[in-house]
Amino acid sequence: MTENKEIKIAAVIAAAGIGERMNAGAPKAFIELGGKPIVWHSVKTISMMPEIGAVVLAAPPGWMEKAAKMFADEFPNLSVVEGRATRQETVRKALEALPSDTTIALIHDGARPLATPELFRAVIAGAAEHGACVPSIPVEETVKRVRGGNVSETLDRSEIHIVQTPQAFYYESILEAHELAEERKWRATDDAALIERLGRPVAVVSGEPSNIKITRPADLKLASSLFLGS
Repeated sequence: MTENKEIKIAAVIAAAGIGERMNAGAPKAFIELGGKPIVWHSVKTISMMPEIGAVVLAAPPGWMEKAAKMFADEFPNLSVVEGRATRQETVRKALEALPSDTTIALIHDGARPLATPELFRAVIAGAAEHGACVPSIPVEETVKRVRGGNVSETLDRSEIHIVQTPQAFYYESILEAHELAEERKWRATDDAALIERLGRPVAVVSGEPSNIKITRPADLKLASSLFLGS
């Protein structure tokens, strides 16, 4: 990105997962937390940041119209697209829905409702400088590689981090990475891994311990406690 180019930031919220492990009868991101859908909290945080322009929410298949109606009054600038079968396909579709003049794209999991504006701004700044940036937390436990029910290796935990979202990227780079991933059948559990496949650097900033991903009922209980205590 050239220094003269105006930075235009847009965000994708991936909220298309069904969340089978939650056993809640509704898609995970639409279970209530503090009287609102889990994903509502991320939509609100992002929408209140004036530096972020377009916001695209990827809703579960069959939920696009319902999600659009759910958020229309409070967040009129939010666009909703229908998610695909996998997170990777869903994010690619949402990225393609961002304005073509976007320079930095944020990608956030809708199941992480407690990420703060400060964390979003930290990864934006990191991406503006390095092209890609993720938040991470150093691992404090001992980490071992296990194969066939036996320990095969003890890893150096000083080099192991747990990576969160939001993640931020030059828009052209992350779009290129997703297009190549589709073409070459690459599969990754986060978007930064696709940038890594291109051999490009990914900067790291400090994550937030409270920025948990809600995957199981116990996570929702913890998030509720953190939400009430915030």
